[in-house]
Amino acid sequence: MKLELTRPTCPPGSSLSGQIEAPPGALARLEVYWERIILNGARATVIVVEQEREVPSDGRLSFDLPLPLLPLSYDGELFSLSWGLDVHIGEHLLSRSFTRSSAP
Repeated sequence: MKLELTRPTCPPGSSLSGQIEAPPGALARLEVYWERIILNGARATVIVVEQEREVPSDGRLSFDLPLPLLPLSYDGELFSLSWGLDVHIGEHLLSRSFTRSSAP
């Protein structure tokens, strides 16, 4: 199984796109989330997009998921905000991180 993103940076108002290679007919649950991590290591995760899709007969599932305008990615001394995509296929988990930035 394999997960590829079209690009690692997504500007505000854009979408997250890519492709998954998995067994044909498998059910894939896609979760786009952002996570806040504060100085003491506490985490809070917010899922913003969740979809379940069946992998087509060729074993390649393309996706294009809409993203909210905010929040942007941030990495500071007191806290950070990071974005990620988790794909659950049966008991397998594929994960990728990406950046939401106003810079082109």
